[in-house]
Amino acid sequence: MSLGARRLFCFAARETRFQNETFRRLVSPWLARDVDEHAREELPREGIGCWHPVFPARDDDVWMLAAVAVKQLERVALSPPSKPELVVFEQCQDDKGMFSGIRKVSVEVGND
Repeated sequence: MSLGARRLFCFAARETRFQNETFRRLVSPWLARDVDEHAREELPREGIGCWHPVFPARDDDVWMLAAVAVKQLERVALSPPSKPELVVFEQCQDDKGMFSGIRKVSVEVGND
């Protein structure tokens, strides 16, 4: 989950071991983008996760992305990807800055 719970990163692979290198390669550009988008903000201390009270996101945003994660887990359980994949979901806003939904913005497939 990104800062502010704007994006959700869902990684899946059919392997007996976690594909750490593939995951890092696929998620790194998204994490760099997140850092760039929040470059002017003072962030809580390093290591704060979405479970922590000072994580910079509202509870309702975390819950909403948690629901998306459950749906994505169900999809992967019913139809596992043939190659490792990172699916990115993002909250959307209309032209007035009001919440307008969540959309899938990227599906990146590892070559591994």
